[in-house]
Amino acid sequence: MERVTPDNFGRSSLRYEHVHRYILASRVARGTIVDCACGIGYGSEILSRQPAVEMYIGVDPSHEALTAAKTYYAAPHVDFRSGTLESLPCLYGSVDTFVMFETLEHTVDPARSIANVRQHIAADGLLIGSVPSADYESMCERTYGPNPYHLQRFTPEKLVELLGAHFEVVRLLSVEFVLGTLVRDLESDSNASNGKIVNGDESVIAGSLLFVAGEEKRVATALKDLDGVPQFIVGMPKVVLDAEEVEPIRVAFHKAEVQIDERDKAISAQGRMLKERWLIMQSMGGQIGERDQINQALCNVTLSSLRMRGHESIFKELTSFNGGGTPFIDMAFSLYLFIFRLYHALRAKGVQDLFFFAREGQPLKQMFDFYQTFQVGEEVIRTHYLKVSRRSTFLISLGRLDEEDFSVLFRQYRRISILDFLKSLDLHEYAESLASALGIDLTTLGVISNDLPTDPGFLKLRQLELFRQIYENQRIARGIAFESYLKGFFESGTLPDELHAVDVGWKGSIQDNLYHWFRRAHGENAQVHGYYLGLVATGAIAAKNRKMGLLFSNIEGRTPGFHVFNENRSLFEIILHADHGSACRYAIDAQGNPAVIEDEFHESAMISNNVHAVSRPIMDLFRQIVAVMACEPLPDLKLLGMTLDRHYRMVFDPSKKEVEWVFSVSHVENFGVFEESGFGNFEGSSDLLSKLRFTWHLVRMNRPLELGNWPWLTIRKRALPGLSLIYSLFRRWQSR
Repeated sequence: MERVTPDNFGRSSLRYEHVHRYILASRVARGTIVDCACGIGYGSEILSRQPAVEMYIGVDPSHEALTAAKTYYAAPHVDFRSGTLESLPCLYGSVDTFVMFETLEHTVDPARSIANVRQHIAADGLLIGSVPSADYESMCERTYGPNPYHLQRFTPEKLVELLGAHFEVVRLLSVEFVLGTLVRDLESDSNASNGKIVNGDESVIAGSLLFVAGEEKRVATALKDLDGVPQFIVGMPKVVLDAEEVEPIRVAFHKAEVQIDERDKAISAQGRMLKERWLIMQSMGGQIGERDQINQALCNVTLSSLRMRGHESIFKELTSFNGGGTPFIDMAFSLYLFIFRLYHALRAKGVQDLFFFAREGQPLKQMFDFYQTFQVGEEVIRTHYLKVSRRSTFLISLGRLDEEDFSVLFRQYRRISILDFLKSLDLHEYAESLASALGIDLTTLGVISNDLPTDPGFLKLRQLELFRQIYENQRIARGIAFESYLKGFFESGTLPDELHAVDVGWKGSIQDNLYHWFRRAHGENAQVHGYYLGLVATGAIAAKNRKMGLLFSNIEGRTPGFHVFNENRSLFEIILHADHGSACRYAIDAQGNPAVIEDEFHESAMISNNVHAVSRPIMDLFRQIVAVMACEPLPDLKLLGMTLDRHYRMVFDPSKKEVEWVFSVSHVENFGVFEESGFGNFEGSSDLLSKLRFTWHLVRMNRPLELGNWPWLTIRKRALPGLSLIYSLFRRWQSR
C-alpha cells in the first residue's frame, strides 16, 4: 500500500479511506479537539477549519510524523505534540472532542487507555473514533497474513462493553468499504446523503466500527449532526479510480510477470548452490556435534581428575592462589557461598522462574547460570535479567497523589531539592513547566531544602493541578509499560501470583516498589520473594513480601559471620557491576512494544579501566571453585569457615594495592541525591590531637559517628594506632 505523505496525499485514493472519517468527525467537532494518532496531520485541515473548533491538538508518538505535520500543516490554533493514548500531553477535563481513528487496536491494555482518555475529556465532551472490526481483521489475515501491529480485535459487543464502562451512552456505526452504484434524484437536493443506497449483498462485512460516546444529550446531538445513516460518502468517480489505481496495478502486474520469469531462472541456479551449501552445513553440523562430545568428554575427564587428586588438595591450591595480585580475589569464595545457598533455597521452594535485578544482577545471573551447568540431572531454573532501579520502579509503585507521603524517598532523603524529588520520580523533564506554573525560575527548584517534606515550595507543588496531572498520567502509563515488559518474560504472557527475585541488598527497596506495584496490578494474591547477599534493614517486609539475606542478615537475629561480611559491603556493589546505565522509566514505543529507558552510562570508563581488571579474575576463580565443589562438596560449616577466613583478610587486613584500588572507584547515585561519590570517608586532620579526639568520641560513643563505607579503614586513618586492630578482633569475636 502506498505510504501517505504530504506530497502524494492529494492524488492517492488512500485519502478517501481516512478522510471520510475526518469528514464525519468535523460535523460534530467543537471546542478543543485532540486527534490521537494524527500521523502527518492531514486531518487537521478538515477539523481545525470548522467554526465551532477553537483549538486542534494532534498527538502522535512518531517524531518523523510530527516533524512532517509541523512542516506542512502548521496553522493558527493548530498544535502537534508527542504522546499516546496512555500518555496524553494535555490537561484532565480539557478536551471537548476526542478523535481516535484506527488507534485502539494498537494498545496493550485498551481498558486503561480508554480510562485515561475519559479523564481528559470534559464532562459534556464527546469521543468519536473507529477500530477495525474483528470480521474484517480475519478476512485481511486470510488474504495478507497476520498484522503484527494490531494487538487487539473488537467485536461490537466487546467495544460497547469497553466504552460503556466509562461513558454514559455509546453508539456504534458500521463503516463498509464497498464499490457500488449510487442512484439519486437529480431534481432533489444534490447532497449525496439524500440518495438511496441499494446493497445487493446483505452480508457485507463492516471494515470498521465507528463509535460515538459521551453523555446522552451530546451523543444525540452528534448523531443528528452526522445527518443520519445510512449514507454514501462519495470518494471518486470510477474512471478516476481506474486511472489512479487499476491501471497502475495492471502495469505493475505486467512488470512482475517479467521479473518472475527472471527470478525463476535465478532460483534454478540458486537451487544448485543451496544444495551444495546444505551438504556443507550437514558436514558442519557433524563437526559441531563432535565438538560438543569432545567438550563433554573433557568435562568428564576434568571431574575425574579432580576426584583422583581430592578436593582438599585442590582447595589448598585455590585458597593459596592470589590471582597474580588481583585486589579482593578472595571475593570469589564469598560469592560462591551465596550462589550455593541461593540455588538450594530455590530448589527447596520449587522455584521455576528467577529474576535478577539490575545492575548487580547481571554478573550474579552469569554465576548462577554457570553453577547450574554442574548440577547434573536437576531441572534447570529459568533465569531472567530485569532492568530495574529504585528510580524506575518508584513512581509506578505509588498510589494517587492525594494518598502519597513519599515515605520510601523521605525516610532516607529529606535534605534535597524539589528538582531532586522530580528526578527521583524521573519527572524532571517537566521541571521548566512546573517552575513556570509555580511562578519561580528553574534554578529555585534546584535549591536544597533542609526538610523537603515540610517545605512550603514542595507543599505548593503538591497542590498544583499541572503536577497532579503529570504525576497521574505518567504513573499509569509507566505502570502499563512495565506490566507489558514483565509479562514478556513469561511464555504464557500472563503474570503468576508469585515473583522470585535476586539482588545484592541491603534493604530491598526495589523489591518493595515492585511489590506495591504488583499488588495494585495483580491483586491481593500477589507475592514477591527476595533473595539477597545481605540484609541490614527490613524495608517493607511483610507476609507476602518476604526477604532472605543468604550471606549475612541481622533480620530476626544476626547470622554467623555477619560483622565480617557486612564490613565494607560496598565491595559487592563495586565488583558486581553491569555494562549498562541505570533504568529510568518504562514506555511503550511506536510499535506498541515495551521499552526500558536507561540513564547515561556515567561509570563506563571507570568500569572498563578499573573494575573489569578485578571482576574478571574473580569470575574465573569462581568458576574453578564451582568445578571443584561439583566433585565432592565441603560440609556447610567447613565451607562457611573457609569463606569467613578469606573475607576477613580482605576487609580487616587488606593489601596496600587493595586499599588503593578502592580509592580509584566511585559510584553515581541515581535516587534521592544525584552525585558521584567515592567509597572512602577519611576526611579530617591526621595530627595527634585530632586522632585523640576521634578516638575519645569513638570509645565513648556520646555522639553519632559516621564511619563511612569501610569503618576499619576509617578507624585506621583517623584513630590512634592499634585501635583498628582491636576493632577487627572485636568484629571477629562477634562473628564467631
